[in-house]
Amino acid sequence: SALANSFVSSYDDANGLFYNPAMMTTLKETKASVGFFKYLLDINSGNAAYTTKYKDIGFVGAGLRYMDYGSFKKFDEQSNNLGTFGASDLAFSVGFAKNFNPDLSWGVNVKFIYSNIDEYSSTAIATDLGLLYYLPASKFSAGVSLLNFGTQLTKYSNSSEDLPVNLNVGFSKQLEYLPLTVYVSLSNLTDKTDKFSERFKNFKIAGEFVLNDYVDLR
Repeated sequence: SALANSFVSSYDDANGLFYNPAMMTTLKETKASVGFFKYLLDINSGNAAYTTKYKDIGFVGAGLRYMDYGSFKKFDEQSNNLGTFGASDLAFSVGFAKNFNPDLSWGVNVKFIYSNIDEYSSTAIATDLGLLYYLPASKFSAGVSLLNFGTQLTKYSNSSEDLPVNLNVGFSKQLEYLPLTVYVSLSNLTDKTDKFSERFKNFKIAGEFVLNDYVDLR
C-alpha cells in the first residue's frame, strides 16, 4: 500500500516482516495475519504472515504477498484483438531476527519473487535487512530497512532488470493520552534523482489509531 513503508519503525505487528524484519523481536506472542485489498480497475492484493519465537535462539517468520493487476485487452501490431491477458506478482519470504541487546535488534529475510505478464515470466531472489531501536516503556521506536537487495534468476526476455532496492528510515511514538501512534518516515532513498534534495520527496507522516485489541485504523 501507499503507506506501507511508513511503518518501518512499527512494533508488535506480524506484518512487520514485510517492512522491517527486525520488528519480529518486538512480538509479545506468536502472531499471524491475513489481509486482502480491493483496489480500483480490478486490481487485488493480499498477504499472509506468521511469526513466532524459536526457543532462545531468536524469532522466525514467514510471509506471502501477491498483487493481481487484473486483465487487459491484447492487440497485435495491426490492432487485431487477440483477447485478454493478465499480470501478477508474488513474493514468499522467510525471516529471522534477534536482539543485539534489550533495545536494539536486527533481522533478515530471504525471499523468492515470481512475476508474470501474459505468457512471459520472471523470477528473482532477494534479501531484506533491518535494524530496530525500541523502547517499550517510552513507546518509542526508530528503524531502518533495506528491501529487495537481490538479482533476477530468470528474465522476461533477453535483457535483465534491476530489482527495486528500497532504503527506508523512520521513527514512531505512541501519544501518552491517546491510543494513537504517529509514524514519520523517509522511503525510496536509493532512487536515482537529479538533485540530492529530491531523495527526500518521499517524506511521510502516518498514524495508527487503536480502537480495541482487534480493530485499528491506519
